Amino acid sequence: MAKIAADCKNELPQKYWQYTRIWERLGIVAFPAMLIVFGLMVFKPNS
Repeated sequence: MAKIAADCKNELPQKYWQYTRIWERLGIVAFPAMLIVFGLMVFKPNS
């Protein structure tokens, strides 16, 4: 999408920005989740 817009010298389409917002929101959720998983692996809670 970005390459096509750059080749045509157009602005990025609205759909691009929609996908960017979704991607960032998924990243905001995934990063702390990965830290929790890492913490559980390092500090192995007793079961």
